Amino acid sequence: MNVLILITRGDTIGGAQMHVKDIAKKLQEDGHEVTVLFGSEGVFSKLLAELGIHYYVIDNLVRQINVVQDLKALKSIVNKIKSIQPDIIAIHSSKTGIIGRIAAKITATPVIFTAHGWAFTEGVTPKKRTLYRWIEKFGMFFSDRIITVSNYDKQLALKNGVGSDTKIITIQNGINDINKSFFSSPVKSPPKIIMVARFQNPKDHISLIKALHKLKDLEWNLQLVGEDGGLQQSVKDLVTELKMNERIEFLGNRSDVDELLSHSHIFVLTSFWEGLPLSVLEAMRAGLPVIASNVGGVNEAVIHGETGFIVNDFESLVKSLEELIRSSVRREEMGRLGRKRYVRFFTFDRMYDSTYDLYEEVIAHHHKG
Repeated sequence: MNVLILITRGDTIGGAQMHVKDIAKKLQEDGHEVTVLFGSEGVFSKLLAELGIHYYVIDNLVRQINVVQDLKALKSIVNKIKSIQPDIIAIHSSKTGIIGRIAAKITATPVIFTAHGWAFTEGVTPKKRTLYRWIEKFGMFFSDRIITVSNYDKQLALKNGVGSDTKIITIQNGINDINKSFFSSPVKSPPKIIMVARFQNPKDHISLIKALHKLKDLEWNLQLVGEDGGLQQSVKDLVTELKMNERIEFLGNRSDVDELLSHSHIFVLTSFWEGLPLSVLEAMRAGLPVIASNVGGVNEAVIHGETGFIVNDFESLVKSLEELIRSSVRREEMGRLGRKRYVRFFTFDRMYDSTYDLYEEVIAHHHKG
């Protein structure tokens, strides 16, 4: 099978990039041809180069809507499809989602779009939600199938009149397992809390800082891992203002997240919206209890009161943090059950097999058609 994968950005590594990297690597290991196209070089393209995965940069592919650039990008992608002649095109991220699907239609190539969370989800401004809903409705005409990474996202699409029950399939995110040496021992005290998230919308670091300030009389430490997307300074200023500098570390972008998780005891993800975050799955895989906002597909991964806590407001965030900071027994029990749940439902192999089966089905259907 010859697979062409499209994603908007190659200068950052988020959940969508990790998903693409893992799938491309496995396809190549299984003897398939893989090429990845994206708009800007950086950390992600370096990672692909290290793995020996072919990639091309489409210079005019930018994240913002820009008609001139977008038409140039469309032309470049069409030319690449004609020279690569893939059996199927797999597209990730909204912007490339539209241009890539039009290019697939022009070249009569089967195409699957994976939505890593919709841009018309709860928490996004109403004006933006309306715009993106219409863009995605338009994109549906050019899609053979759509993959959503959570059931929440499938239901959200159907509710908004985007796609149909038969066109959209949910394949929940999955990640490769780790060596036992990276398992956490959440029973240790004082607990080390960790949040892995870029400092930009939709992440809500501010609420976590304020919640922990209410628990300043308890023993805990916090590590914030992630690159600055423009909001880091405001978080640092709040930490200074609340005199919490000695207890909160800003670690920036790290390539040793597995190791950092193994030395942590509580994982937190406060967000305004999400798809099905890989960071939550990574925490469960390491055997950490998870506290996360009740957004997107989070409650498909975390079972409230069993593998962690799903929080709906500030008060429940404070309460959940307090319970896990105080109880090492609860941390250990929730972490163990979270690890068990990861093994059962969120492994990479499970996700990959379902994705590969869909590729084959779409190609076969296209040939029949």
